[in-house]
Order: sequence, then C-alpha cells, then structure tokens
Amino acid sequence: MIPSRIAVAAVAAALLAVPAVGQSPRKAARPAQLQALIACRAISDAAARLSCFDRQVAAIDDAEARSDLVIVDRQQIRSTRRSLFGLTLPRIALLESGGQDTLPQEVEGKIRSVSGTPDGKWVFQLEDAVWRTTEVNAFQADPKAGEDVKIRRGPLGSYKLSVEGRSALRAVRVR
Repeated sequence: MIPSRIAVAAVAAALLAVPAVGQSPRKAARPAQLQALIACRAISDAAARLSCFDRQVAAIDDAEARSDLVIVDRQQIRSTRRSLFGLTLPRIALLESGGQDTLPQEVEGKIRSVSGTPDGKWVFQLEDAVWRTTEVNAFQADPKAGEDVKIRRGPLGSYKLSVEGRSALRAVRVR
C-alpha cells in the first residue's frame, strides 16, 4: 500500500507543478537596473528623487553600452520572429515577451534562386532563408528567380509554400 500512496503523492505534485491550460508563461524577473530605477519613484523628496533617477539612468545607459543589459521594443521582437519563421528553436523568453500577436502566420518574399532536386522537390533561396519542399509535385510552371513566394503556417507545425498564387506545397526551412 505504501508505494501506491507515494505514487499518488508524486502524481499530485506533478499536476500542481503544471500551469493551467491557457495560462501565459511566467514573465522573467525585471533586471536589477530597472528595479532600481522604478524604486526611485518612491522617494518623496523631489531633489533626492531626481538624483536617484539621474544615477539609475546613467547605470542603465552604462549597462546597455557594455551589452550587460539589452533593451528591445515590440517591433524588434516582431522583426526577429519574422526572420526566424520556420526554424525550430528552443523557447526564448525574450522572443515570447512580445505576446502571441507578434507571431507571424505567414511571410512573403521574392525568390533569389530556385533549383529542382533529383527526387522531384524544390529548393528556394529567399532573402534571408532557404526552404525545401517536402512533397513531390510539379508546379503549373517552374518557379523562377524574382517571383513572389508566400509561406504560411499549416497544421501541426507544418508550412505551405506557394509561388505567384500557384498551388501550395508542404515545405521546411533548411536555414
């Protein structure tokens, strides 16, 4: 009987450790430099508060100049997410801080170069990425450099690539 009580306790502990469905991941703690700057607001004496702000802003400026502190805005997060579209990456808190609204559902670009593979698939070089189709299917017309390409998210982590509005093929980002 004792092993079953241990098993029940272990399962209960595991369930309590899992966040509820729909809960957002915990935000990372604010950097110490930012906390110190925010703490300046609590100082009632105006001259002391201003001195605190000046001191903490200088500390943040120095830390940012040394790359000890990195400051990004929502647009930079969106741009980075777009450039990483299609790559499988570990969870990076900085990229998650922009919210789900910044996750691109599709990207568009121009083909820099395209080539067929011996097994009937295609390899596309775009501005900042290389994609390969994963299914064999001929386009109505062979794709050419300079044509527009659209890649959109599909179900279960898949991607669909279409050229100039032609039928889409499944694809994976190579780099």
